Amino acid sequence: MVDIVRKNRLFYRISQFLQVIFSHPEKVQLEKVSQILEPDQFGLFLQLQKSEQVHAIQIMKEIEIKGFEDRDYLKAALLHDIGKIVHPLKIWERVIAVICRWINSDCLDDLSDKDLKGWKRGLVIAKKHPEWGAEMLSGTDASNELVEIIRKHHEGDLEINDPKAKEFLTLFKSIDDNN
Repeated sequence: MVDIVRKNRLFYRISQFLQVIFSHPEKVQLEKVSQILEPDQFGLFLQLQKSEQVHAIQIMKEIEIKGFEDRDYLKAALLHDIGKIVHPLKIWERVIAVICRWINSDCLDDLSDKDLKGWKRGLVIAKKHPEWGAEMLSGTDASNELVEIIRKHHEGDLEINDPKAKEFLTLFKSIDDNN
């Protein structure tokens, strides 16, 4: 059973790889994004790689389907990877990061900014982009809750007492991990 799950996951990742190469957001999707984000946030969103934009829009759609329509939650879906504009990932770096986390979920633990050179660069970006994104968004009209969600979106641990926000982050992490 485990082998079937791993094979299905591998096929999914291959299709995801092809999506990275060929995907672009549609004009109507970008219009919707521009209506949700503040102008400075939309400017940041447009700096994401096209495949990252498509990924963010897919996450937002799934969040909406699950009934989370709060503006900050939709913004979190759209901006969760915004820190990747600091150091855009090359396709092979993305592949290495995905494979590494697939083999060993703890592979990012001992990385630091000094590892931004060489083959570990993609791993450092995978680890650090939430913090970079939170720092970037704190300079916009983003709420404190949105900044905290961006900062913690890979951890799934949100230091907010609001049960709805905690429920959102748990769902969000699951959706993001599967996309």
